[in-house]
Amino acid sequence: MSAVVEVPYIITDSVLDEHGVQFLVHGDDNFNTISEDRLIILPRTPAICSSMLLAYNRRIKIIQHAMDSDCVTQKFYETQAANNPDQWASQRIGN
Repeated sequence: MSAVVEVPYIITDSVLDEHGVQFLVHGDDNFNTISEDRLIILPRTPAICSSMLLAYNRRIKIIQHAMDSDCVTQKFYETQAANNPDQWASQRIGN
């Protein structure tokens, strides 16, 4: 199963247990208090940060950031369609 869940800034084994997560994968700047057998540490790429990747992706439109207005609008309509398909369809048709 794949899901995005809200968690505290510092993740513990109990947070992983609560969400059925087997491992936490993190960069080598990890401060989470996870058992070593559940923690996978990856080295950081020198001179690259997530803010740079996000700016690059937004500029060339590889992915849409969740705060882009078009993306937010699309997610709103997808949510509305999933939760109330009859009402959403009539709005789109103009009835």
